[in-house]
Amino acid sequence: MKTRGVVFAIGSIAILLVVQQPAHAQTDFDDMTSAEKLAAKAEAAKKQLEYLRVCADGGNMPFSDTRGEGFENKIAEVLARSMGATLTYYWRPQLERGLTRATFDEDMCDVLMDVPADYEAALTTTPLYRTTYVLAYRSDKGIAPFKNLDDPRLKTLKIGVYETSGLREALADHGVTKNIEVQPVTYDGDKVIQDQPWWQVEQVATGKLDVAAVWGPFAGYVKAKKGVPLTIQPVNRMEDSVPLEFSLALGVRRTDAVMKYMIENALEKNKDEIKKIFVDYGVPLVECGTCIISGDIPSHGTYYSQNEHPIRPTDVTNGDAQHVSDADVEKSLAQGLDINSAFNGAVLAGDLERVRFLVSKGANVNWRDGLGQYPIDVAAEQRHMDVLAELIHDGAKIESRDGDGWTPIMHAAVQDNVPAIQLLASRKADVNARTPDGYTALAYALADGKFAAAKALIDAGASATAPAGPEKLTPLMIDASQRPIEQREMALVEGVGPLEIARLLVTRGARVNATSTTRMTPLMIAAVHDNPAMIGVLIQLGADTAAKEAGGHTARELAVLNGNDSAAQILEVLAATSPKNRPSHSDPPQQRKNF
Repeated sequence: MKTRGVVFAIGSIAILLVVQQPAHAQTDFDDMTSAEKLAAKAEAAKKQLEYLRVCADGGNMPFSDTRGEGFENKIAEVLARSMGATLTYYWRPQLERGLTRATFDEDMCDVLMDVPADYEAALTTTPLYRTTYVLAYRSDKGIAPFKNLDDPRLKTLKIGVYETSGLREALADHGVTKNIEVQPVTYDGDKVIQDQPWWQVEQVATGKLDVAAVWGPFAGYVKAKKGVPLTIQPVNRMEDSVPLEFSLALGVRRTDAVMKYMIENALEKNKDEIKKIFVDYGVPLVECGTCIISGDIPSHGTYYSQNEHPIRPTDVTNGDAQHVSDADVEKSLAQGLDINSAFNGAVLAGDLERVRFLVSKGANVNWRDGLGQYPIDVAAEQRHMDVLAELIHDGAKIESRDGDGWTPIMHAAVQDNVPAIQLLASRKADVNARTPDGYTALAYALADGKFAAAKALIDAGASATAPAGPEKLTPLMIDASQRPIEQREMALVEGVGPLEIARLLVTRGARVNATSTTRMTPLMIAAVHDNPAMIGVLIQLGADTAAKEAGGHTARELAVLNGNDSAAQILEVLAATSPKNRPSHSDPPQQRKNF
């Protein structure tokens, strides 16, 4: 066993404390050594799991529902049985916005089903399968297969598309916009079956639509499980610019390498049974050499640009491809679409005209959606500044609290949305508001490395000294855990980094030797995070290298305990230049060293 720094996290704020743990425990997968990954694999092979806690959408067929009728449910059952665990669910709308924060960070569940294989917010397994968007139409209606997306019939037939669909974008690029019916994003699929995205295929079945341009599993489900005579035509090879096929995987916390390997073992062991589930549900399977399960639909191969986020509401782009006419909205409302769900979809899409139209029809600008968020939160997250300004003008409450206790300015901060921060602050939003756990927008911005947002908050009056969270972490402590921006492109985007923020905080009154509840100082945190550049700045600002945390260790000793040679070396060299800050040259007690 190797002595490592272990992340103690509440919300998204993390501080490293020195304890005895397996080498791979609580380490981000990308930071693990080959030896640590091998150790995690070995542990996964022998570990017994009592519960398999799965995050799932209670109303998103054919993927999952509360009755356990989706193919994700069936796969989860196979995994739980194979792992000897009891299967439990945490039901939440499976929308990407805030998903990991409201699931993993709050310890509600451990596994996300069916996420993009390159989903950065989670540690993903080996891709399980690959599928595609399709054109679905009744086989008994005399519609011949479409040659490509420029087929003239696509401009005359009545075509249904989902509001945030990649295929909708591709069709719009080919001039197919005037004859489409758009199904808006809603959040009540568990209560209203007609609001689930697959329902457009049902409308093809009943003759209300000629063609459904949808995500393949939706069409496969209606054909395989409901017996509708459908032709399902893959479109992944009809378009070279907008990706229309995607690899899907399972996601776990980025620090849970053991769970990743346990799931991969179970998937590989049961791949034949899992493939049968896909076939039973009619899921179109694309050829995939890197997936556990491959299909026979020819793959497109590499796209000119990748965007591995199928049918996710945050993939909305502004422009004609996302515009829904007033007539479309009127029709949907007449058919029973909830006006506030429609309004939230318009905000999510950044469609200012539709937002204004729905407000004129009585939409509530302070309506809270199924995720517990308000339209103003969505606009702040999605960078729809014109919509955000309109919502404020129409009476949206800038101090509203979502289901997690977050204010709009917090949502803007974690998305590095400087204009939104400035707009909200100019309207007297409280830049020092706290979540129920005691965290501020500034704390979240610094923890997420959103330095432009952090500077905007400080400039707007965010406290440089107020501690956050149960550990009483000051902004300077959180900033001390962040390394300087190394990538030139990112540095140009941010325009400011953690070192500049540290200096700015001190000029605004931050105490460089302030301590947390465990008597950790910013210098100690920088040492534990092996952050030599930050150590240099903090010592220049007057950090005390001889101070000791609750366990009796100096910053240098903490660096040694965590195997951070660079931090230990710079602490010794820099501290030696100041007699009053001269560190102890004795190593930590021998029994604590086991490198």
